[in-house]
Amino acid sequence: MTMDAKRIEIVSQSDVHAVAFAEESQVVGGHANGDIRRWKIEDGQQHGPTMQAGSSAVDSVAVSKDGQWLVSGDRGSNAIVWNAVTHEKVHELTKHGNWVSGIDISSDSTKIASGDYGNARHQQNVGNLVIA
Repeated sequence: MTMDAKRIEIVSQSDVHAVAFAEESQVVGGHANGDIRRWKIEDGQQHGPTMQAGSSAVDSVAVSKDGQWLVSGDRGSNAIVWNAVTHEKVHELTKHGNWVSGIDISSDSTKIASGDYGNARHQQNVGNLVIA
């Protein structure tokens, strides 16, 4: 089976360290400069404002199944929960002793799983996240 794939190039001003789909029509990227950006797949244009995790590289991103939440992990040992609709920082998870190298959010949006370069794995119950 052969597929003809259409390539859409998304140009960024900073190296992209992590990507995740946000809905079928968008992709989220974590950048070396601490930015988190969301792009439309159709035309490669940025969607919404840039989220700033800090000055450390963002090495992991994930989006909740319902598209309401985004989680990021960075080299400043931070795991952050974002409102994916308003792009506002909602909660910061603080138990990491090293770079957050991987992160995910449960399908019901109640738990965050993350790992860091210090061989630690974390799970944090964030309860029912509700957009106000």
